[in-house]
Amino acid sequence: QQDATITSMDETLKGLTSSNSQQTADIASLEESVAQRNVEIASLRNQVRELQGDLQRMAGWQQDVMNQQINQTEESMQTMVENFVGMVDLLSGQEQRLMSLLKTRNVPIPVPG
Repeated sequence: QQDATITSMDETLKGLTSSNSQQTADIASLEESVAQRNVEIASLRNQVRELQGDLQRMAGWQQDVMNQQINQTEESMQTMVENFVGMVDLLSGQEQRLMSLLKTRNVPIPVPG
């Protein structure tokens, strides 16, 4: 009877030991999986940092391009205004010469309208 009890207890102990070994192996596997995931997470964080840097550089480039376009537009508009003012001055000078010519020839000056 005691031998049977001892044998039964021995079998139970072997089962528990086997189960404990399996659980230890499972834990080791899970720890390895967690370590791999941590490496993947670190890699993804680096990629995010790189993308953020790229985004900041692109935003800076975009701002530079916009500033250049604004400056070019302002310069073009300034040139157009200067040309317009030049044309107005030229026309004004021609009008004064025509008025002077009409006065010297005693031609009545037309009234606009």
